[in-house]
Amino acid sequence: MQTTEPMTPYDRRYCGAVLLDKNSKVILQVRDQKSGIVNPGKTTLFGGGQEPDESPIHCIIRELQEELNLRITPQDAQLLGFIDKREADGTITRCTLFKAVGVDANTLHVKEGRGMAIQTADDFLASSVISEVTRLSIQEVVRSKGNTGSRVQ
Repeated sequence: MQTTEPMTPYDRRYCGAVLLDKNSKVILQVRDQKSGIVNPGKTTLFGGGQEPDESPIHCIIRELQEELNLRITPQDAQLLGFIDKREADGTITRCTLFKAVGVDANTLHVKEGRGMAIQTADDFLASSVISEVTRLSIQEVVRSKGNTGSRVQ
């Protein structure tokens, strides 16, 4: 995972976040099992597409509000890094990845997908149902000791 944004071209932008609860357990989205969506049936980061006039930080703030009714500030979202992902159609998605710690799962209202999954980072990393971008993001959280940064209230 790159810690500075690559200068290479891309076709679309995505922002996603690893959410950590007060016990450092990881909170992820369980995607719907339907054709026509990215990662059907997989367990992934919460997040989504970045609008052309939107910064990555504002994108993740908007996406977490829309998908979970979770309100975070720019200080709550710590940048993990960037991944350029080649899609099945050959296009490139620039993924900007964040983490937010201290999330209270009991206050989240999942509005997209089949729900959420809460496990340890090791349990998710041992799973075959997480997406590759999610796997790399969790590995980066583990590498960086995962439980540092601002706490979401």
